[in-house]
This record gives sequence, C-alpha cells and structure tokens, in this order.
Amino acid sequence: MGRPVEDLATRFERQVDRSGEHHMWLGSINPERGTGRIKVGNMTTTAHRVAWELAHGPLTPKQRVATCASNPACVRVEHLRVESSESATPSRSHRARKGSGSMRQVRPGRWELRVSIGRWEDGRPRSFTRTVAARTKTAAANLLAEFVEEMSDASLPKTRDLRDLKRVGRTKPSVTTATFTSDGFPPASDRSP
Repeated sequence: MGRPVEDLATRFERQVDRSGEHHMWLGSINPERGTGRIKVGNMTTTAHRVAWELAHGPLTPKQRVATCASNPACVRVEHLRVESSESATPSRSHRARKGSGSMRQVRPGRWELRVSIGRWEDGRPRSFTRTVAARTKTAAANLLAEFVEEMSDASLPKTRDLRDLKRVGRTKPSVTTATFTSDGFPPASDRSP
C-alpha cells in the first residue's frame, strides 16, 4: 500500500511559513520569477493562485492572480489580487540594450552567459557562451559585463570553422591519443625538431 492521499489544502499548508508579515512559500520555486509552484492534478500551477482559490473559490482561465508586490514567494491572500488577462500588464522586463549580452540560470549557483557580436558569413549571429559560477543574479550580471567587454576587445574568428577548431583545441586530450610528461609537454620522441 502507498501512503495516504492528502487533500490540496493540507499539502499546501505544509509548504507555507506563516510566521511573518509575508506567508512564505517553502516548496518549489520558479527560478525566473521567484514565485511558488505546486502540482494540482497533472498540472503545475502557481502557489499564489492556489492560495487565492483555496480562500475564495475557483477562478476562470482568463483570470490570473498577481503576486505580492514586495515578495513574489508570498502567498498571503491579503497581499494578492486578481486580474483579468486583458488588464494584466506584462511582468517581463524591457529588453536589454543591444550588444549587452544575456544570461540564464542553469542551476543554483551556475549561469550561462551569451554574447552575440555581429554575424557569420552565412548570416547567423556570432554567439559565444560561457558558463560561470555566481551565487546571485547581480554577481552573474557583473560577470556578464566583463564577458561582453572581453569579447568586444578580442580578435574574433572570421569563420565558424575557426571558432570550432579553437574549441576543439581547448579540450583535454584523451589518454589514448596523447601522452604528456610531468612537466606538461609531450615526450621528447613525440616533439617535432
């Protein structure tokens, strides 16, 4: 036999800390928005929507629950409000200035930075990526600014083939294809004169 099935209200309450002014969601968090997530049936929905529906009843599909203005992980019903999809203002931030790069969180503490500078001869954007360790979004943004500056000042390959060759050259050689001495050089017999 499996464990007993809990109702939604009980599952929800286990994931909420009501000790402060904000009732903080302790369960799964959307890393991009900072809002709580919970699975209801076969669908994942926002924790603030479930909080509202548990207190006031079901919403129509066109209605959405806006998060607490000061803390998106807050599920206190008094801090939430309902908006229709027509009146909802997009919560996305404005696009960054062209050439300033982009970043995304790969997992906690890891960020992928991407810089696009010009285009290749085939018309595709010349994009370069780097994965970095950063604890906060601000620290990642600072590393992105450094990466943009570094790539802007660098002499970039003219063709994609050269870029790919550089990447191959940076990989660690496998034990079966290359042998190195303790000083990091190939054995004298393998060196060219």
